[in-house]
Amino acid sequence: MNLKAGGILKDRVYAEAPIVRLEDYIPADRFRTVMEAQLDIPPGYSETRVVIEIGKDSPNRKLFPEIFGYSMFVFGYVRENQNIKDVFEGEMAKEYKNRKISLIDWNDKFLLLFENGTRTMERAFWVSVEDVKFLMEHCRHPNLRKV
Repeated sequence: MNLKAGGILKDRVYAEAPIVRLEDYIPADRFRTVMEAQLDIPPGYSETRVVIEIGKDSPNRKLFPEIFGYSMFVFGYVRENQNIKDVFEGEMAKEYKNRKISLIDWNDKFLLLFENGTRTMERAFWVSVEDVKFLMEHCRHPNLRKV
């Protein structure tokens, strides 16, 4: 089943995921975007890779800053806070340097998915479209103007 399509199996798997505030895990002032070509450059010591997946035909596309309007993927890094450290404990700490956070567009909400470095464990939460919109409007991006 395609995760982004919200298939029946995946709907059941993530149905019990709690709703959280995105700001508690990925504050806009601790998130920076990078171009895909820059993903080969090692992140900062306390940074975790974030991938935002926006559906090709998603109604959310028009809500985000124009610079992201044609992107299906937005890449970036977030500096860890205590909530991220708490998620990446125990088995979730395997291959710590390869851990990943994804924000996946489900049209009416986003799935916030934390994966350990071996991709054998994950923790999922739901966040609002408004939270992701705020993140994308206020993140550190070289071509976004702060007003």
